[in-house]
Amino acid sequence: MSIKYVSKNLFLLKRIIPIEINRTLSSTCYHWKILGVGACKKLASKAQDNLQSLGYKNTKVIGINDTKESDEEFIKKLKEEQWDAISIGGYVNGFDLNFPINDNNVPKNREDILIWFNRILNLIHEQAPKSKIILVKSPEHIHEGIQRIMKKKSND
Repeated sequence: MSIKYVSKNLFLLKRIIPIEINRTLSSTCYHWKILGVGACKKLASKAQDNLQSLGYKNTKVIGINDTKESDEEFIKKLKEEQWDAISIGGYVNGFDLNFPINDNNVPKNREDILIWFNRILNLIHEQAPKSKIILVKSPEHIHEGIQRIMKKKSND
């Protein structure tokens, strides 16, 4: 939906020039608290911006890797909120292994990815046991995944 805002010439003595601003606003607003995790820190901010443009107001998307420091950061994020759901990206969950990850701290072979994914699932289970888990194929599919799991939860 596109809305036009026009300032009116309220102060004729000052000769204020009307200004027109076009903004596209999402007509939907989602209040679920969603934490998204993926293997690429660079894509995290883009995914975050995309979710906000779709009306998600309580989301945080972070990039994680297979290190103790990353696990500690992830645990800290899990404890920050009572998340309604945690979305796990396609590379971390083993779905999209063809995605080019240029981080030495991200596993490359299937067995290491499976072990990493298993550890991530257990961290979620321990730190956020009430949160739903959403598995997605890629950053572009986070919205679809959230709708699939959270709409079902709303209908229960």
